[in-house]
Amino acid sequence: MTEINIDTLLGPAEAELAAAGIENYFMESRWLLGAVLRIHSSILFAHPDLEITPARQEQFRRWVRERAGGKPLAYITGDAPFYELDFFVDPAVLIPRPETEELVELCLARMPDQGLLLDLGCGSGCIGISLVHQKPQWHLHLLDISEAALIVARKNKSRHLAGNPNVFFHQGDFFTALPQELQFDMIVSNPPYIHPDEEASLDASVLDYEPHEALFHPDPVRLYADLIQTAATRLRPQGHLAMELAPRWSAAVLDAARQHFAEAHIEKDMSDKDRMLIARLA
Repeated sequence: MTEINIDTLLGPAEAELAAAGIENYFMESRWLLGAVLRIHSSILFAHPDLEITPARQEQFRRWVRERAGGKPLAYITGDAPFYELDFFVDPAVLIPRPETEELVELCLARMPDQGLLLDLGCGSGCIGISLVHQKPQWHLHLLDISEAALIVARKNKSRHLAGNPNVFFHQGDFFTALPQELQFDMIVSNPPYIHPDEEASLDASVLDYEPHEALFHPDPVRLYADLIQTAATRLRPQGHLAMELAPRWSAAVLDAARQHFAEAHIEKDMSDKDRMLIARLA
């Protein structure tokens, strides 16, 4: 196999992705090639005659086959953009969603210059790390039940908060892994809130590749109620709880929050759907 240029490589890749039903085949083929070459995809437009080594040709063709087979782009390249940063992701964690960026915005609006933050069920760490990247005086605690997820979160800490000594990791089932004396100024969480009866409505790329334990729960309302009740005991006065939720559960979640918090309300996402709970202690 000899070196060939970008245009020669991209044509067949576009055709393969288009035949597989990938709607944005033109840009995705370039994102994949840019990731293989470790350059921004925009550079490809300026240098169409750039020659590709045989090893990188083979990697690119393998990635195109994986994408044509339905594997999410983020799991192929190992990168997902989220709130101005690029996060490492693998199949141990969910791929960050745009609506979760809105949760970050809501938290930032309520965060003073310093405090203690818990990212509960942190996955890749994208929420907590994004918040502390913006508010570097905060102490961050990242908790997840999955050891594999915490490995990913540690990589993202090294990527974005390498010089910050006030980032701590805990493995366990929700609050059980935390020292009893730890009290927080904010707790943020994106827990599993999809009921198994919704499985058929999900895209195959989600069902086949993303971790089910981070997506599904047999009783999301009970999960939220337990989380809310315990969070109220782990927050300092005036502390905030911020959680992502499914619109299906918004009324029940709000009712549970109003039993334990002085203030609680539901925020809508960019699609005008009930998506976030914001609650504050007295």
